Amino acid sequence: MDFLIALFYTSVFTVIFKEAIKRHPLVFYLLGAALVGWYLYACAYGAPVLVWKYLLTFIKKCHLATSFFTIVMFIGVLSPSSKIRLYLNPIRSELSIIGSILACGHVIGYVSPFIQHIRSGFVEASPKMVAMILLSFVVVVMLAVLTITSFTFVRKKMTARSWKHVQRLAYPFFLLIFIHALLYLMPAVLYGSRSSINLTAALYSVLFFTYIILRSIRELKECGVISALGISHNR
Repeated sequence: MDFLIALFYTSVFTVIFKEAIKRHPLVFYLLGAALVGWYLYACAYGAPVLVWKYLLTFIKKCHLATSFFTIVMFIGVLSPSSKIRLYLNPIRSELSIIGSILACGHVIGYVSPFIQHIRSGFVEASPKMVAMILLSFVVVVMLAVLTITSFTFVRKKMTARSWKHVQRLAYPFFLLIFIHALLYLMPAVLYGSRSSINLTAALYSVLFFTYIILRSIRELKECGVISALGISHNR
């Protein structure tokens, strides 16, 4: 349920502040960094219950970051003539950077226990934990590469072909995010946990498969397969 709430408010935020994000992206990067800093401070020194419940927990669970990534990736699979894509596509890079900054809070918050397992040689780590650590490592590396190359000054130093090639990492990165989330949620779902967790797992699954379908359709259109089939059908 928390992820659905985060996705809703992130979508509203993106639409309302679209022009401001495009004109003054640094302001929003700093706001994101300040929010992460507040979260890390709260982890060390505490924060009011309401602040944790209605704000900081969304950073801890990476709901805010994942919401931004979801918006960015779904913009990419919409039709080029889609009004939503035409409106939001100019700030895709900025949204991905904001999401990456917010994701840092989640990464830093969980890195300590992961490092402990690595130092111990995974002696006390379950197979699930080992898989989570390895997957997390891959996701973090991909996140770093995609974030760095999303900045305009970095992009200008790259050729169009190399930049586009690197940015294609966004597709497996996005899918790995959902696999990471489902690996975390599925044990709780299988053992009859709260309905809110079941709803979150269902929402992740719906988004996961919806994205795969839309991405596949987009690829087929770009390759001309769907058009060719359409012509054959008309004949």
